[in-house]
Amino acid sequence: MTSLPLPPPAHAPHRTPDVAHLFTILADQSPDAVLRIAKDGTLLYSNSLAAEWFDLPFGEHLGVNIHDNCHRLGYDNFWKDILEQTCSTGVSHFGCAKVVINNRTRIYEVRASSETDGITHFDAIIATIRDATERHIHEHSIGEAHKRLLYHLNNSPLAIIEWDNSRNLLSWNDMAESLFGWTQHEAQQRFDNPLPLIHPEDRTLFCEYYENLRCGRETSSHLRCRIQSRFDVVSWCDCYLSSLRDDSANSLSILCQINDVSESVLSTRKLQTLNGALEEKFNLSINQLNTAGDGLAFANLCKQQLERDMIIICEREHRRIGHDLHDSICQELAGLRFAISALANNPETNATLRRRLIQLEDAALRAMRETRLLARGLAPFVLEDGDLYTSLRELAQNTSTLHAIQCRLHWRGRKLLFSQETALNLFRIAQEALHNAIRHGKATAIDIRISINAKTVRLKVDDNGSGIPVTLTLSANGHGMGQKIIQYRAAILNAHVSISPRPNTQGARLLCSLPIPKPLSPCNALQKPSIKSKSLKTTR
Repeated sequence: MTSLPLPPPAHAPHRTPDVAHLFTILADQSPDAVLRIAKDGTLLYSNSLAAEWFDLPFGEHLGVNIHDNCHRLGYDNFWKDILEQTCSTGVSHFGCAKVVINNRTRIYEVRASSETDGITHFDAIIATIRDATERHIHEHSIGEAHKRLLYHLNNSPLAIIEWDNSRNLLSWNDMAESLFGWTQHEAQQRFDNPLPLIHPEDRTLFCEYYENLRCGRETSSHLRCRIQSRFDVVSWCDCYLSSLRDDSANSLSILCQINDVSESVLSTRKLQTLNGALEEKFNLSINQLNTAGDGLAFANLCKQQLERDMIIICEREHRRIGHDLHDSICQELAGLRFAISALANNPETNATLRRRLIQLEDAALRAMRETRLLARGLAPFVLEDGDLYTSLRELAQNTSTLHAIQCRLHWRGRKLLFSQETALNLFRIAQEALHNAIRHGKATAIDIRISINAKTVRLKVDDNGSGIPVTLTLSANGHGMGQKIIQYRAAILNAHVSISPRPNTQGARLLCSLPIPKPLSPCNALQKPSIKSKSLKTTR
């Protein structure tokens, strides 16, 4: 702290009032609180910043003994000790005090200098008081940060070494001591640069990197080189160098972080040797596999084509049977029904026979309707246009009618027109799932769910039947013809399909997910005319 000019003592005749006035001006402009205290503790002068030390308003505390106000500091003998030490020895005194003001603790630095008549008498002191709270807080924070940094350095898995531009060793952590075998004190005495720590064959390379940092050409670099320890142990290390520079781009210090990678280097070399041997064997094996792979690829192509041909043949037979049911059996049943109706309406037919004929007519009508529904399921005409929504809706309605169960379609997303192949295969997968649920699971309620988003089409069929064992999945025990057909159709669509028990309830679930095929056309099922098979409209 810069000393303030001393005020003239009252008995010094050679000092003029101008000097005292100058002292008052400087004291009032000082950033510190300034006090002039007599040897007996009487407060002779204070500037405006010193008022907060006293309970009295500014100006009214002059002439009061400072010991009466020392309770503001919390130390009863604080000013007494300062006065005695400063006036008795004539030596400047420096001290710190903690003061609680408005429930806040402040730290003040007090510097006291004796006022003399120029010979031997010390009649008063000049005390300056500075608020050092913020500085103490910052110094404490810096100290804590230094402790944390030192802790992290010593617990780092890397050896950390730092030299300044004057070749003084600044940092040498515990890992550096473990790696090189020298303590920090020994390293400071021995090494003014890192080159002696580097293997002689790698020093030229290391020196090039180090000089680039020291001269400011680079700010950081990395190299792999060998180091040698106190006991001549050579280790491969990764060295990460960085330079701390000032505003003029001059290097202030160079930090070197060293990671021992000897085990990694040795393992890499062994691995390279093994890789060379394995590569030779691999090349021999790959030639053999290429020959076998060509045959296998051809066999897979034949298999895929055979599966596709089988699906096409199956669909062709479905259509033929559906058309035969509709064009032959349905027509025969219709003719039989009309013949029975004619006999029943003949006046010569007695009442008993008429009732029997009416019952037969009803039976023929039911058979005709069920045959027509079966024909539609075998050959849904709307699938030729890719209208999957209408086909599944009719499938759910026909299933409910034929089997007297509850079957519902839930469609989430836009109604789109798929390609004929995609729509047909998804329809058959759902149809096979319904067949399995009714025949094997004895289901009475089935939900068909379709969800479509920007990337995926998902088909889910849930039933409340007897379900399947947990271990019975489509991939594990799919030995039935129906399950194999589901697999074939899913493979054609590049889809993933699974059959599993329904979670947390009774029944089974079929889930089929496939990427949405491109391009697709929007389908308004409410406006698009429904393509239906020819049917006979008959009334009793």
